[in-house]
Amino acid sequence: MKRQLSLFLSLSLQITLLFLWLLSALDKIFHFTLFREALILQPFPGWAAVVLAYLLPAAELSIAALLALQKYINVALRASSI
Repeated sequence: MKRQLSLFLSLSLQITLLFLWLLSALDKIFHFTLFREALILQPFPGWAAVVLAYLLPAAELSIAALLALQKYINVALRASSI
């Protein structure tokens, strides 16, 4: 019984994080102009905002893809905890 509960909680966490990262990345991609403008207003150099505007959605999609692959679940969970 404990093993089934543990597996259920683990899978629930995996699916929840998958959707979190996927929706977050897709929102940034679909509203890219607004996202980039918001990053430019942040207190770091403008060139960093441009780089982050492309890297953040890519990183989020990568983590979502890793969560979907059972082989890389530990890497994805560690990346999600950062």
